[in-house]
Amino acid sequence: AEYSFLNNVLYQENRSILVCNNKSSIFKTLLKSNSTNEAKADKNNNTIILKGKKIDTYHIYDNQTSNLITYDIREGVIYKITESLPVFDWNLNYKETKKINNYLCNKATLHFRGRNYTAWYTIQLPYKYGPWKFRNLPGLILEIYDDKKEYNWFIKKIIYPTKKQLTVPYKKYKNVTLEEFVNIEKENMKKLRAKIKSILPQSTASGFPKNYRRGIELVYEWEKK
Repeated sequence: AEYSFLNNVLYQENRSILVCNNKSSIFKTLLKSNSTNEAKADKNNNTIILKGKKIDTYHIYDNQTSNLITYDIREGVIYKITESLPVFDWNLNYKETKKINNYLCNKATLHFRGRNYTAWYTIQLPYKYGPWKFRNLPGLILEIYDDKKEYNWFIKKIIYPTKKQLTVPYKKYKNVTLEEFVNIEKENMKKLRAKIKSILPQSTASGFPKNYRRGIELVYEWEKK
């Protein structure tokens, strides 16, 4: 399955590919990842331009391991991130339906890590996967978006059945847990704030949120405890 991923926070559209079967799935987003503390200032209009190395990101489910594996990059280092299977407490709505690419879809809603999502899935493709980390619906997710429309995945093409395979090309990476990776991100943001303060007027830099978090996930399970 090929998806278009609209990241309206960064004003980007990226192509994503999902290959799955009854036992596993691998989801690849092409050139989505962008993380760095390299900051360049335009003092004429008080704006910051963030630059960083990009890689294709991967999210891999394997029913035998009960883990989700993610490959992503921060500060030029590729990380293999392991987390326990996320819990998706879907609310199924059997009354609302719509057709997407000639597939009849049902509606489901979800609150996950700080965002509210609406998903459209089809039982005509009985695979419990979808784009990014989403899973555990009765059928393949063809479209999903958060209520602020900041992140939106929608299907572009389905090849079923398919012999296509995806493999992760990275040979050098650092193994971390999700919580360790989040802490790395926090440290990177501290460095970024320091750089912004050094290159922008104090009045502008002071408005940069102290606990600002980029990305899809806004809060994690261990932070609620």
